[in-house]
Formats: sequence, C-alpha cells, structure tokens
Amino acid sequence: MAADGAETDGIGADGPGANGIGADGARADAVAADAAAPARLRWTLRAAASPAEQTPLLALHGFATTASRCWADTGWLRRVGRDRDVVLVELPWHEDPRLGGEDDDAARTGTLDLGPAGPGSPAVHDLLDALGEAALAAAGASGGHRVDVLGYSFGARLAWELAALEPRLVRRLALGGLPAGDPLADLVAGGGLGARDELVAQSGIAAGDDLAAGGRFPSRGGPSLGASPPAGAAPAAVRGLLEASDLPRAGLVRFARTFGRDRFDPRPPPTQPVLLALGGADRVAAGARRWPASCPRAPGSSTCRGAPTWTP
Repeated sequence: MAADGAETDGIGADGPGANGIGADGARADAVAADAAAPARLRWTLRAAASPAEQTPLLALHGFATTASRCWADTGWLRRVGRDRDVVLVELPWHEDPRLGGEDDDAARTGTLDLGPAGPGSPAVHDLLDALGEAALAAAGASGGHRVDVLGYSFGARLAWELAALEPRLVRRLALGGLPAGDPLADLVAGGGLGARDELVAQSGIAAGDDLAAGGRFPSRGGPSLGASPPAGAAPAAVRGLLEASDLPRAGLVRFARTFGRDRFDPRPPPTQPVLLALGGADRVAAGARRWPASCPRAPGSSTCRGAPTWTP
C-alpha cells in the first residue's frame, strides 16, 4: 500500500507533528548500540484530534522495519484517522528517529527498559510485559481500560500472544502477515546467522574494512560469513529482510538472537475477535491460511490473493 501524501484528515505520510511522527532527519550512524546496550521498548502516543470516542489502537511493526515505515509511509495511519488515540511502538534495537521528535508537541512518549542482552534475558515474555504497560498507558490516556491491537509480521505474533495473555486489556485484533510458524527462531536455530553476524552482535560497531559506519554492511544480498543457507522459504525471507534493511545491522542481529530463542507457540489462541490479512506472495507468512480455524471467535479472515510481499 503506497502512501498518498497529506490529506484533509490531517494525516500525511511523512509530515512533522500532525501524525505523531517527526521529520525524517539524518540517521545518526554512530548510534549502533554496543554490546552492553539494554533492550528498550519505546512508544509514542499520537493523541486524537478531539477527545477520543473510540478505543485506543496499539500498533506493532515487524522485524527489520520501523513504525514510521510500517504505518505512516504506507498510509495506514491516515486511514485510521484522528478520532482515536494511537500508540506507535518501537521494538528493541529498531531505532526510529521520526517517532516523538522534539517538534512534536502533541506526542507523549515512554521508554521501558527490558534489561541487558544476555543468556536468558530479556525474553519474549519481558517484551510482552512492556507492551502491556504501553497498552495500559494508552487506555488510561483515553479514560478507558482496553485497547485494539494492529500488528504486522513479528508484531502480529506479539499481538496474538498479548491478546491471549491479557484478554481484559485487548479488545480485538487486526493482524497482517502473521507467520504460521516461527521463521525468526528457525533462522537462528538453523545457523542462518553466521560468524560475521556474531562479530557484529558482540561488538556493536564492528571494525574492519568489511563494515561501513554504523554497523551496516555496504554490500547486501549475500549470506554472512559462516552462515548456513536458511532451510525453508520463511527463514530465507526473514534473512532477506535482514540483508535489505538499512537499520543498524548490529541491533537487528541482536534482536534476532535475543527474541529468536523463544519459539512462538500460538496455543492457547486469543478469544477476542481477530481480523487476519494474508498476502498471497508473503513468504514469511507462508502457510498462514490455517489461522482462521484457530480463532474460535474470529468474524472471518481477509485474504489478499496475489498481493506482493509487503516489505516497508
């Protein structure tokens, strides 16, 4: 879905302030986190234009992208409108400088520390706890106690788990590209991250002629040194997202190694209504057409037949 630019509803694809996302300034290359940097979840609340009458919306982006790209640049924020509060989440090590900029007076922001990256910590349950806190902040700001959740890819997986854990907090779900398995865990377990990725993850900004400033590799498209070719289309597609992203590679590798340890278990499923959007050519979410049968109260599913893989 392409962004349509500024509209009369006051939500543009990239403008400062109006949509809770500041101007896209130059990314600070030196911000590639070092090995001791803790995992942090940041959120920005984009307040409704007038006192909100609808349930707040918590929006969770996917792996190797950002909230700005996933929800603003694609036009989703504009389509949501300004009659509800929206909380845009920045997942750990997915720095999004456009969220909650200093020029955005209307945005409320928060940062939740998940702890240092290390053996067994943090884990996906720590991430879900932080998302619950962000959701409570959104609900409280609107004078309510529930949120709707919009999730894409890895964000859809988190939304599914959050709804199952917090049925009194989450009212309903809209999920795009929900993987049928756990391609991130498959990538990590199958050796899809190699020696070069390990070096990057340990050093943050790695040294050597092989690396550009900010921990990014100038050449994309090939596997890392020592990496095994990912088995299966879905892990290979996740590997492709890592290779194509311009986010600091050190952070993405650290995210994969940290949260790829906890394999996604969809049981028990959420009991809330779930709207599923499945792309016909989405290799990450291959096999996801089985999901409607797993949602006992789902009103139905929307299958985008023939739609290209969405890689914002």
